[in-house]
Amino acid sequence: MNRIVKKIGLVFFLATMQLLTSCSKTEDPAPEADYFMKFRINGEWVEYRLREYHAVVFSYDANGGIFSSLIQALGEGSTGSSDFFSITLWSEEVFEERTYQLQEGVRAYESSFLPSLIFSRSDLQGNMYNAALLQQNYPTISVPDNGSLTLTHIGNDLIEGTFEATLFGPISPSTGRGDTELKITEGSFRMKLIVNLP
Repeated sequence: MNRIVKKIGLVFFLATMQLLTSCSKTEDPAPEADYFMKFRINGEWVEYRLREYHAVVFSYDANGGIFSSLIQALGEGSTGSSDFFSITLWSEEVFEERTYQLQEGVRAYESSFLPSLIFSRSDLQGNMYNAALLQQNYPTISVPDNGSLTLTHIGNDLIEGTFEATLFGPISPSTGRGDTELKITEGSFRMKLIVNLP
């Protein structure tokens, strides 16, 4: 009789565990929180949990003869002018899994030489910082702007990467760009990818 009670207890335990695990699988689909962008600003973590509509789009500008992409994350409740981080990427070739450097620069629109990357950060108060200047355009002025982006995975509908940069600001229409430095380190992202290329 003791063995029968133990067997019933074991069967009940296994049935309960199976019920619990099957419920959690059907009631908890994979969360969209799998998409993210996170980084440190001067040592402090900033993290954005993203959804599918925060997609990265690969496109081609035939007028400029250049490939472009915007990798952007907005904080919850952002107005679009505050609490965001963006990376603009330009390339003369189709994007691939490699490291891009801001100071590499790209030729576009026949006579323009643009940075390969532009990093922009707007804090909660709407103060804007960026890394966007090429040293080649200002040979007699010290240009500390720098940054790199590594595309580590380009899939059919998923893109992943890492980044770091040195930004300056805040930017003001009346006084120009300030000299407060934001050091971006340990940056990484995982986002939905939309390819819109000819």
